[in-house]
Amino acid sequence: MMESSATQHGQAAGQARTDRTEFRPRPAFSGKGPNAVEVVEGPGQGAIHRFESRLLVGRASRCDLVIDDPTVSREHLRLEGRGGRWQAVSRNPKNPALKKGIPFQAGALVTGDILTVGPARLRFVLAKPKGGLALPPGLARLLGRKRFLIGAGLGVFVLLLASFFLSRPAKSPQEAVVAGERDKLQAMQDSEYMRKVSTLLIQARRLHDEGRDGEALARLDSLLAIDAENGEALRLRAEIQAGQERRAAEDKSRREQAAQALERARPHLQKAERLLAAGDAAAARAAAQSALAEAPDAVEVRQFLDKIDAREASDQRQAAQKAKEVASRRQELTGLYAEAAAALEDDDLYKAMLLYRRLGEEEGEPARTAARKKAAEIQDALVKRIMPDFSAGQKLYNQKKYAEAYALWVKVLEVYPEAKETKAKVAELTPMLEAEAKRLYEEGLVYEGLGDRAMAKARWRAVLETMPRKDDVFYRRAADKLGTAPEEKERP
Repeated sequence: MMESSATQHGQAAGQARTDRTEFRPRPAFSGKGPNAVEVVEGPGQGAIHRFESRLLVGRASRCDLVIDDPTVSREHLRLEGRGGRWQAVSRNPKNPALKKGIPFQAGALVTGDILTVGPARLRFVLAKPKGGLALPPGLARLLGRKRFLIGAGLGVFVLLLASFFLSRPAKSPQEAVVAGERDKLQAMQDSEYMRKVSTLLIQARRLHDEGRDGEALARLDSLLAIDAENGEALRLRAEIQAGQERRAAEDKSRREQAAQALERARPHLQKAERLLAAGDAAAARAAAQSALAEAPDAVEVRQFLDKIDAREASDQRQAAQKAKEVASRRQELTGLYAEAAAALEDDDLYKAMLLYRRLGEEEGEPARTAARKKAAEIQDALVKRIMPDFSAGQKLYNQKKYAEAYALWVKVLEVYPEAKETKAKVAELTPMLEAEAKRLYEEGLVYEGLGDRAMAKARWRAVLETMPRKDDVFYRRAADKLGTAPEEKERP
């Protein structure tokens, strides 16, 4: 049976080596005896104390297992083994120990039980006590009689003698050595077993406290694979699973409530969308707020409110940009008015007329009508101003004094470039005068070649008189000739 137990614990140790869980260092041992108590939680966590048939737990230094905490009584718990049974007794009725979370004054204790003493949780591994057994009172009275003792002694002697001759030693010296080594191995395996179980339980409890229930369940599964009947692990796993189920139910309930709230909010949200599409952001916001009152946690409603915020921000930016453009445009128009007034001051009627025409196109009502009226007035003034020169040029044209008529009409166009009749007359005379200027210029070149400088100059001066336009090519050439040619004395 011991070999079977050793094999089971060996398999458990093998599982421990393949488990990836990280364990704390090997615990510290104290005391002597076949029984042990491990502090699985609280002050001195991880310590293992061995004892014989009695154990006193408390805060006082005289106790076998000292738990230094003000919530622990000086003598808090006493453990005694009698007749193969163990009993735990709370020493302080006002501050009892706990078993499975319930206070108790006295109760039976078996291997694997966990008691709570103040902040500490203690796990016990118990064996049959090695001390003498307490005899019932009746048996004690019998043993006190002399004749009974003598007869009993003779009977025992005869039984021992018969046993000596009829039986052989249970174990040879070699078997005793093997059994001792086996007991040592079993003790080491028991210690490793307790260390791993307690470590897994501590890690699972810590992970659960941190809200990492998935990892805590993995630790508990590893623990139960080693010790399937571990009550503390089973209780903690049931607690975690119950919490998970409760949270899942709560999440489901919240989702259902949120869906119902969203259905109530949807008509308000649809109305808000129509209003926003129509450009009424304020009314859309009011409708969205009504939807939010129905479903405060609805993501769709909050996203739509963000959309309204973005639309309003965009509208504000556009309004600001438009206002800026209007201000800039007004400043530009104000500059045009000032420029037109300056042109009138300088008697530049044509420029002033063009500026008022532009204002008549770019201004809004009623300033547009006023600007167009002003432009028409200036145009009438221009027509009146050019009429004398145009008429005089017409007379010269009728007299075939084309150069003089041309010069007057060019002057008219300088004052009023849009004079249609004048432009037509200038267009008619321009090729004729250009041809005459070309002819005179070339005749001047001929006389220059003949050495008759006086006749050449006379022809070039005639070019300047015939073509009054200084930008004409032959006008410029004739002017260059007259400006660069040396003056010659006239011959007598």
